[in-house]
Parts: sequence; C-alpha cells; structure tokens
Amino acid sequence: TLVHKIQDNLQETDFAAATREIRVRDPGFDMVQFLRNIKGDILPVMDAFLKGNLDTLKDHCSKEVCERVEAQQRFLKQEGAVLDSRILDIKEVHLFDVKTFENSPLIIIRFALQQIKCVRDKYGNILEGAADEIQAVDYLWALQQEVSGTYDQGKFLPPRWVLRECQAIQELKQIV
Repeated sequence: TLVHKIQDNLQETDFAAATREIRVRDPGFDMVQFLRNIKGDILPVMDAFLKGNLDTLKDHCSKEVCERVEAQQRFLKQEGAVLDSRILDIKEVHLFDVKTFENSPLIIIRFALQQIKCVRDKYGNILEGAADEIQAVDYLWALQQEVSGTYDQGKFLPPRWVLRECQAIQELKQIV
C-alpha cells in the first residue's frame, strides 16, 4: 500500500532511535530527572577531572577517559608540574544531542563552568594560567548507557550512565 511505501522511505532519526533504546533498557527513564542528576555529578567529576583524582573518576567514567587523565597526570609529574584548578560555579546544563554510538545510546550534554585553571611547577611558580583568573568554559559531556541494569537486594537498578568523553569547547577569560 501507499502508506507502507511512505513508511519504508521514512527513516527513524538517530535521536529517536537512541531515545527508544534508552526506554527499552530503562522504561522509567525521565530526561528531566536525568539532567538534574547529572548537574549534581558535574562538580565532583569535573573537580576530579581537573585534579586528576582517578578514584573518583573510575566511579563515573569509561576506562578510556581514566587512561587519558592518568596519562596527563604522568606527563605533568614528569614535567614537575601540578594542576591547581578550582571550579567556582556551574551554569546552563542542557541537553545537546542524543545518538547511538557502538550500539549504545549516548546522551550529550552541554554546560558552562566558571573555573580557575592554573598549572604550577614543583616550587609553586605559575607555568600556565593564573591563580586569580576566572575562565568561563563550555564543556560537552558524552554519557553512554551500559547495556543492562543490575539487581541489588532484589531491586532492579537501571543501566548505569558512563562518561565517555569530556571536551572543553570554548574558553573565555573574564574580567573580575
């Protein structure tokens, strides 16, 4: 029939397909609540990311993200440098995209941080940035849903979301 021919020619968008897969894996999924929960995770995860705290990152991030941070920390240590960064504020957390990557749903969020980013040598001298220079930095996070949930004391826990990528996409210096 004509309707079937039209339906065959229409393809489901990646956004729709990924959202459908999220709901198959977690029927109770609520995007608004997800974004609220992620907003609460941004401070501890980004603080760990900026300071190289692998213990915290392992609870939230993929193996690849942890390996990249570990390599960055090794490089800084070789150079005798230390990150001295602080997060001052989190703003504008919002959904950027939903897609599929490696057969799993991926939610991409965008948020802005006000932060101080400073790299010091082993004597405390500033190598990069400044101790009092506030930067507004926009970040993208790509969070991937694990394939299946788990049971804990007889209660189903939906599939976990893991940080697969963290990218600073824009940095602006602010005059204080």
